[in-house]
Amino acid sequence: MHVLRVNNAKAEAQWQELPSPKVEKGEIYSQVEAAELNRANPPQIRESLSWKV
Repeated sequence: MHVLRVNNAKAEAQWQELPSPKVEKGEIYSQVEAAELNRANPPQIRESLSWKV
């Protein structure tokens, strides 16, 4: 599973690969085939984190 992990302390975001979560009793597993990150999102993430740090 690929994720965009946001580090608030460093005000940065990085792509990372993590193991898929294990489904527990009473939970539902949903597989996403595609997702989008717009070109505008990384600067927006940096700007929103800069005032939260």
